[in-house]
Amino acid sequence: MDKLIFALIFFLGAIFGSFLSYFIYRFSLSRKNLSLRSFCPQCGAQLRPLDLIPILSYLWLKGECRYCKRSIHWSYFGIEVFTGFLFLGSFVLFENFYLRPNFFESFLFLFLLWSISFLLSGLFFLDLKYLILPDIFLYPLYFLAFALIVLEERYFSLSFLVWPFLVFSFFYLVFLLTKGRGLGLGDVKFSLFLGLLLQEYSFLAIFLSFNLGAIIGLVLIFLRKKSLKSQIPFGPFLIFGLLIAFYLKTKGSNLWEIMDLLF
Repeated sequence: MDKLIFALIFFLGAIFGSFLSYFIYRFSLSRKNLSLRSFCPQCGAQLRPLDLIPILSYLWLKGECRYCKRSIHWSYFGIEVFTGFLFLGSFVLFENFYLRPNFFESFLFLFLLWSISFLLSGLFFLDLKYLILPDIFLYPLYFLAFALIVLEERYFSLSFLVWPFLVFSFFYLVFLLTKGRGLGLGDVKFSLFLGLLLQEYSFLAIFLSFNLGAIIGLVLIFLRKKSLKSQIPFGPFLIFGLLIAFYLKTKGSNLWEIMDLLF
């Protein structure tokens, strides 16, 4: 039964991922095109319902358009899988750490976690594709983090704003010193959400993000996929760092013991 529930939750996330891929593809197009039905970006053929089943259609068609036989970009499949895993991971966190006797409260926790997952997945792939973390995805995250804190802690005080301020100040300083080459303004805005959601665990997320970004960057340079002057999106690394730190925070892991191990 648990496996069936997990599969359904994963597929639900994939459905939302499919919607995200629709939005991301049209992000660079005019607003009037947002209302168009799904079509193949290669040949323009209108896609049928069987072509739009998340994950399964891509696998069944072997990554090719049914009509022109040209390759479908991997990101369509990737965002569905990634969002599916985020939804599933959120459900496991909810089930293990947030489940409450009050049904409404439990449902609200899960809704908040899924909403955050949806927006993080969108930011992840938008930054990969366009090197941008748009405000339409960033600003709702502030509200969701605020709501999650109030629901979890039963109150909200000004002390919760200390970490967002410190993290934001650090990122903004890096942005100024590197003149936007080290970090983008979207990364600076994202840091507010990171600090608000993680509080003192922000240290861990930042440490993991910068190190992971440095390692991947060096690998790409070594493979000659990028040069020292190339722009590499930092948002995905921030999101990975945030997810790991949030899991450890939720689990109640001792932050300073983790930092001692890392250093």
